[in-house]
Amino acid sequence: MNANPTFKTSIGKKYEIHPPKAIVKALDLKEGEKVLLRISGDALILSPLHDPIQLASPAGNLRP
Repeated sequence: MNANPTFKTSIGKKYEIHPPKAIVKALDLKEGEKVLLRISGDALILSPLHDPIQLASPAGNLRP
């Protein structure tokens, strides 16, 4: 992925934001996972909040 890729999306009926697949893959986002939203000037910054218990586990990154 480029250093600063730009993507366009829209806001859904209930103000849902659906990130493009490339962003989901790059940030390793999972359905239902919590994210942090922060406003910086006129920009919205989204950061994943991966499960700290899973990240601390030695097998945390293993997938079936």
